[in-house]
Amino acid sequence: MSEEVEQNMIVLTNIIKVYNITSASLRDVLRSSIPIPFHPDPLLTVSLTFEEPIMVDKFISIEIFNKQFVEISGVRLLDQEITFYFNSEDGEDSIEYTFSLHDNINDIELWQYYLLAKAAPKLKEYIEGEHEEAKKFINFLIETMQKIQEKRNIEE
Repeated sequence: MSEEVEQNMIVLTNIIKVYNITSASLRDVLRSSIPIPFHPDPLLTVSLTFEEPIMVDKFISIEIFNKQFVEISGVRLLDQEITFYFNSEDGEDSIEYTFSLHDNINDIELWQYYLLAKAAPKLKEYIEGEHEEAKKFINFLIETMQKIQEKRNIEE
């Protein structure tokens, strides 16, 4: 039995060594810098709460948030900073993470890019609506400016 116990420990030790090498590689990749995909205009403001939270990969959950389970429950984009709100294994909105998308930022880490990509479809949908509102407001302002100019021309 002693030989079997020893053999089991050798096998376990070897697999843990192999896994540790893979974990170090994964950590390096997650923390790799990549070019920031966009710089949002400071006028763009987004505040979304997701009815169906978006699951985050377990490796990111563990490495970045030290949680076994994390899901994105909402996103806020304000003044070129994005804040992610997360549910965790505690079952609450217990984690908040903010990073900058300012014009002077050139790179983000790959795991941050991953979070953006996970939320991208919902952000896109919301921003399309905001874009339409902005265009309508521009037209309203142009019409107002034209009316003011016409009134000024009549009075002269």
